[in-house]
Amino acid sequence: MFEETRRSLTRYYTAVTAAALALFAVVLFASSAWFLYDEEKAEIMAFAQEEKSEHLPLLQKNGAFAEQYNHPEESASNEEIQNALRMFSIIKMPSGEFFHLTALPNEIHKWAIHEIEKSNGIPEPKIFSCKFNGIHHRILLVEKTIVDNGKHLGTIYVGKDITSIIDMFKKMLLFSFLAGMFFIYMLSRFGRIAANKAMIPIEEALERQKRFITDASHELRTPLSVTLTGTEVLLADRENHLSSESKDTLAIIKDEVRKMANLVQNLLVLSRLDETAVTEADDTDITELSAQAVRNFLPLAAQKNISLALKHTRPLYWRVNKNDLFQMLYILLDNAIKYTPDNGNVSVFVHQQTTELKILVEDTGIGIEDSEQKLIFDRFYRVDKARSRQTGGNGLGLSIARAIAEKQHGTIEVSSVKDAGSTFVIILPKQK
Repeated sequence: MFEETRRSLTRYYTAVTAAALALFAVVLFASSAWFLYDEEKAEIMAFAQEEKSEHLPLLQKNGAFAEQYNHPEESASNEEIQNALRMFSIIKMPSGEFFHLTALPNEIHKWAIHEIEKSNGIPEPKIFSCKFNGIHHRILLVEKTIVDNGKHLGTIYVGKDITSIIDMFKKMLLFSFLAGMFFIYMLSRFGRIAANKAMIPIEEALERQKRFITDASHELRTPLSVTLTGTEVLLADRENHLSSESKDTLAIIKDEVRKMANLVQNLLVLSRLDETAVTEADDTDITELSAQAVRNFLPLAAQKNISLALKHTRPLYWRVNKNDLFQMLYILLDNAIKYTPDNGNVSVFVHQQTTELKILVEDTGIGIEDSEQKLIFDRFYRVDKARSRQTGGNGLGLSIARAIAEKQHGTIEVSSVKDAGSTFVIILPKQK
């Protein structure tokens, strides 16, 4: 129970802190990327404006501009390409001709023209991917339209290689991922420590409660035994020293003392189950163990004319704790007979599967409402308190059965229909 709570608290602390750090990292990373991108865009937009101002006089002289510029170079080395891509500009004339305004190798010139014509202009800054001499590049392109007195003189396109910036962000992303994994590991350690500290007062409080229940139960056993023995002695009076009313009163006291003694015994069992670790298991003939439990309840079933039978006869061996399984069967059979009307049926089925063992206790009793089926395993919970009082139930039997099953790494499940009966299933996994 505590270990599951620790895990839940650890997951909670880790998830909350990790989410906060992730949000902070995303905001920081996104804002940094946007700032650098905006800075690069502003730089090339400023360069485009400078190119416009510088070449406007030539553009105003009609054909004088074309005479001023030569064709691009036919080939260039990687170093020349790198230098050219730092910042370059070309212009598209109203006639559709392209001229480069900065020194530009032919392959870059052709690539830029191809992308501009394919995109039908670049109204917004755009990043293009390209490859020159086997090297990948990321180019940011912008355009600046040149208009003078309402006349369109041309469009300048400015580009800049931002590959290094993108590579830097990729490295930052990888570093952030690795750092995030490290922080998640550290957060899980921190979450575990925080969960342990949060559990200390809870464990101490529960330990005090368990100690009190154990001590009180031990203290109550002796006076209850004395009281029960005393009432039995008085009721055994053969000389009729007691009146009939006194005998009836003593019978009631005896019944209540027996119920209280049973409650104290169950509290001690639960206390031991909370304190002990997983019990040892041995290879056990489940069929014989179930048959023994059924035989023990045959006299009680006969009093109500209930048909009680084990629907399995072949030996079936499974590794379990024999005493624990017998106690679970005892609790389930006791409940089944208590809550099954006269002339009813109670059956026990045993099923062996590859990885688990199932033992079913099926009855034709009063059944359980759907809303209460999840609550019946809670301590002191009773479906029909008045009926439980009459039958001597105290709401601890199924709690003990579930606690024992959990010690065996198993579970107990129930399916029931009101006024039609219930089926309790003990599921035990295969143990090494």
